Amino acid sequence: MDGLFGYFNLSAQAGIQAVYPQPISLTWQLALYGALVVGILANGVFAAARSSRRYRFQWSRFVVCAIIGLVIFPAVYEGAQSNLGQPTLIQLAAVFASGLGYESLFSGFAGLIGVTDKKK
Repeated sequence: MDGLFGYFNLSAQAGIQAVYPQPISLTWQLALYGALVVGILANGVFAAARSSRRYRFQWSRFVVCAIIGLVIFPAVYEGAQSNLGQPTLIQLAAVFASGLGYESLFSGFAGLIGVTDKKK
């Protein structure tokens, strides 16, 4: 069980305490999480635009994106550690781009629970 809690402990990720000994604020963690969820949602907008369809916002899709974001956030955050010293926009853009990369995960999960867009 300690391994599961260790996965979600962002300040314990490898090397972060050596570079930034102070804990990362909850506000900044929420900002990065928000950028990740918006990136996952934006991917749906881009997919709709590529297929010349109108994007429809659905709360169920937002909830699924938030859950997926919560699960993948520690891994994305660990991958974005190299940007911690960069300007704020660079850090947010890196996490946003990571969210864009999860289209297959989102599509697969949405297909499993039946949250697909049936109108084409």
